[in-house]
Amino acid sequence: MELFVSYARPDRPQVNTLVERLRQAGIGVWLDSDLVGGQPWWDKILGQLRSCDAVLAAVSRATLNSQACRFEREYAARLGKPVLPMTLESMPAGLFPQDIARIQVIDYSQPSDAAAFKLAGAIFALPRPAPLPSPLPASPPVPQTRFGDLNDRISAPSLSLEEQLGIIGVLEGALGPTSDQEDRQTAAEMLSELAKRPDLYQQAARKIEALQAQAGGRARSRQRTPPPPPPPTGAVKIRRGMAITSAILTVPIFILAPIGIAAVVYSNKAKTSLAVGDTGAALKASSRVLIAFWITIALWMIFIIVAEASNSGSSTSGVSMLSNVVR
Repeated sequence: MELFVSYARPDRPQVNTLVERLRQAGIGVWLDSDLVGGQPWWDKILGQLRSCDAVLAAVSRATLNSQACRFEREYAARLGKPVLPMTLESMPAGLFPQDIARIQVIDYSQPSDAAAFKLAGAIFALPRPAPLPSPLPASPPVPQTRFGDLNDRISAPSLSLEEQLGIIGVLEGALGPTSDQEDRQTAAEMLSELAKRPDLYQQAARKIEALQAQAGGRARSRQRTPPPPPPPTGAVKIRRGMAITSAILTVPIFILAPIGIAAVVYSNKAKTSLAVGDTGAALKASSRVLIAFWITIALWMIFIIVAEASNSGSSTSGVSMLSNVVR
């Protein structure tokens, strides 16, 4: 079986994935991903429609506005080719075109291997195509692209203010966030060409500048990586008791006094930072208090062990004192 896939360009990533799965199921699939616009492109499409066994019509909100998709389905029906519609997204049935609404539609809005094999079963169940009619039905005209003849209009010798604003209105729609990347790039280039016209009206120039600034802002926002969320306030502990304990334990030993002082300083810094909402700085200072505390405990244990080597009694009293302080 040779299958022709009719789809709108914004749906190409989903369609490419589907085509790969169908080919794995042994179905020959043709789609126009390698073709460009113009009459030769359209003639190639019509030739494939005449030679295929069936047409798989991808249905989405993008195809509702695609003149090419509508022409392909209509021509396939006039040729007597079976047409199998499938949805690429959840859509109310009321949005379906009339020629789709009267046919059983396969739901492929949740792609999966199971959905692909179900679709393949529906494809294999399609009837064989009837012989091509003779004479062949009239070929549909080349569909208009989204930008139509804008290039010719932009390069016209003269444009009125109304004509300039009309062109800008079409390009503004193509620059919207729902357009695919290729359409946005094409619209941006056309807008730049229009801005070069010597007869550009000030109102049109201001509109172009606003659209270019808006498009540039969207591009930067897509590239910017959002910062990681700050840790929740409840996850930050001031550890005031540990700071005071560290200070008390280090008083008898002069060399450890800076550690205790540092613990108190970082504890105060954690409290201050948390008060102003800087949870990142508060968390950092709190961690340093914890480090100072355990350094102090470790050094005290070393001190006690050393003292025990010379006096076992001192060791017992030191351990008791340390235990009471920690409690």
